[in-house]
Amino acid sequence: MLNIRKLNKIINKRKILSDISLEFNEGQIYPIIGKNGSGKTTLFQCISGDLKYESGDITIKEGCKTMLAHKHGLLPVNLTGYQFMQFICENAEQKVESIDALIDETFKTVKIDEETRQTLIKEYDFISKKKLQLAQFLVQKPYVIMFDEPFDYRDETYMKEFLKVLISCKEDHIILVSTGLLDIAKMMSKDLIILDAGKSNVFSKENLRKKANKKAVLELMEDDDGELH
Repeated sequence: MLNIRKLNKIINKRKILSDISLEFNEGQIYPIIGKNGSGKTTLFQCISGDLKYESGDITIKEGCKTMLAHKHGLLPVNLTGYQFMQFICENAEQKVESIDALIDETFKTVKIDEETRQTLIKEYDFISKKKLQLAQFLVQKPYVIMFDEPFDYRDETYMKEFLKVLISCKEDHIILVSTGLLDIAKMMSKDLIILDAGKSNVFSKENLRKKANKKAVLELMEDDDGELH
């Protein structure tokens, strides 16, 4: 369970989040969609505890942890992917008989090949970094995991594989994924949470079949140049 009630966040005198109230249930994936500047990252940072907020409440199941997979990585660039996962496994709460076996199994699940495992993270491309963040989640098993814009790089194979892993391990977790891609968002959940100018709206797939609602959502997703995410 993750409940947010009347959450408000102000940055540089600008209200980024305005009376946000949302409820998330265990075992579900929730797409948080909106264009740049809509407050998606700020919402995640408030949930993770990286940012303090002015007012409101965030309630998470007692004793449970969160993890925020940042849009721009924030990974230790001077370690190889394998060394990073060694550190994660050695410090994970779930102890295992063989760390090497767990690392190998996890890398195979997220499809990180042998060469990439032994490469410094600073040499990783966007997709490899996102796969490594996914591997970290699979080992640490936080109750709430937030992926910030993991689909910026629009590679269809990567997106399908990423979603397949999330769907396979969503039980006992709450998974939040921010994106500006409406089609991908609809693949994740029957409900779409849309942020616009710091306010939240929830649309179901059924509601999106109505032309007026779909048009309203598409308008919210437009960039200043008129292109859709």
